[in-house]
Amino acid sequence: MLMAKNYERENVTIQQAMMAECKRLGKPLREISIRWQDHEVKTFDWISVSKKGKLTVRLLHYGIEVRQAVDIRAKEGGIFISDSDRVEVLRTWADPDYEDVMIYPFECSGELCISTACETLLPNGKIEIERFTGNSGFWVEEQGKIRTYHASPANVARPNFESFVFSIEIEGD
Repeated sequence: MLMAKNYERENVTIQQAMMAECKRLGKPLREISIRWQDHEVKTFDWISVSKKGKLTVRLLHYGIEVRQAVDIRAKEGGIFISDSDRVEVLRTWADPDYEDVMIYPFECSGELCISTACETLLPNGKIEIERFTGNSGFWVEEQGKIRTYHASPANVARPNFESFVFSIEIEGD
């Protein structure tokens, strides 16, 4: 549901706006979205799916200034990264050294959760993975079975929803 208040005009980060909505509505972050320009922006995208199927991840556009990733969580199940190995959360980094299209079988309770992550260089030189901070968020474009995500990393002064664009296509068995 698109909120009436357009947070893009406020002097807040996406996550500050999300927390304000959590407090105002008394709901957890996983259930919250905000309006940013003309888009419904969120941190999590919970998708109802078949209990078994395959998902195709396509990395459509990304820069190399900020290393970003898509996280896919199979609720009460897993995503198969080989015939015998499965993970509950699959993190796929957008990196020119890797493939831009990947296909994975999955099994779950009927829900997949999509979120994003990015690397941030700390003043002490260490790299930290950030997920739900700063300007981290995305909006989703739906076209049939394909969901295209326009994501902003956490560590930018203003949201940039075109810095990481990827799509997920889910086919059930």
